[in-house]
Amino acid sequence: MRGWKRWIAQGVRALIALRYRVVVKGLEELDQKGLSRGGGILFLPNHPAEIDPVIVEAILWKKFSPRPLIVEHFYYLKGFQWLMDLVGAMPLPTMDQMATPRRAKKVKQQFDRVAEAVSRGENFLIYPSGKLKRTGAEKMGGASFVHDLLGACPTANVVLVRT
Repeated sequence: MRGWKRWIAQGVRALIALRYRVVVKGLEELDQKGLSRGGGILFLPNHPAEIDPVIVEAILWKKFSPRPLIVEHFYYLKGFQWLMDLVGAMPLPTMDQMATPRRAKKVKQQFDRVAEAVSRGENFLIYPSGKLKRTGAEKMGGASFVHDLLGACPTANVVLVRT
């Protein structure tokens, strides 16, 4: 199955190249020496455009296979469930519109799953703000998932990604 995933990632990169010129800097520095902690890697990009997660995931997939955390309304988008399953995506409830106890419980469950997986060495792609950047500065608001995750996973390697 892993071979199929690489072919799909390569195909996605080829499609992206038709529209965007992507220049990657610093990927070669992410090796055992640069990632010295025992846990998995938390890739934390900024989020200026809707296409960013696709580009970042396609670039990182070959070497790191990070599992993306995706807000539910994108995760359950009709026709894309197979892709979400393929990359091991995990849905997170959208707390912007309405924070409910049920949604908070679901976030806590996913938090516990991610923390355990990072401790085992799994890699994740998480957008810390959880939404698009609409101004010159990234607005975090009340998004505390990553902050809490860093406290719960002291062995996690953190890689900041600028797009």
